[in-house]
Amino acid sequence: MEHTYTISGLLEHRAQVAGEVEFYRHKAAHAAELLGAVDQVLRSLGYEGSDITAPPKRVQAAGLFRRGELSRTIMATLREAPEGVTVDGIARLICRERGWDTDDAKWMTALRAKIGRALSKKRAKGQVTSEERAGTWYWCVAPVTGRPEAPRLLAGAAG
Repeated sequence: MEHTYTISGLLEHRAQVAGEVEFYRHKAAHAAELLGAVDQVLRSLGYEGSDITAPPKRVQAAGLFRRGELSRTIMATLREAPEGVTVDGIARLICRERGWDTDDAKWMTALRAKIGRALSKKRAKGQVTSEERAGTWYWCVAPVTGRPEAPRLLAGAAG
């Protein structure tokens, strides 16, 4: 096999990332159980305030992706859909791939905002375009124009 070392390195990296995913899923499940236990103790002590049922004050989408990971995911998604994809479509695809819940409206709003900011930066660089269709914005990979040719070595030049 031609790329044995590369493949084995990527498989090792994949196993490490899969382990991290499992770790954070377990950590999230543990945090949810802990939150439920704290709420139960508060109720057993006679506390009946609205704080127990109140959702967290702020949903954060920071720290969910490694450096450049969201950008690569967005571009891969857009390349697979030449007809264009909405920000919501990208968010739902990411959630499906990672096993994240799409029912939490605040979470989805935060994720869509993060994706929207990334797309705006890519549009400013000329990497993507957006088009409004029936009141919904669709994003596509920008067409490649004027790609410079690679430098050619002079024939007969001795080095």
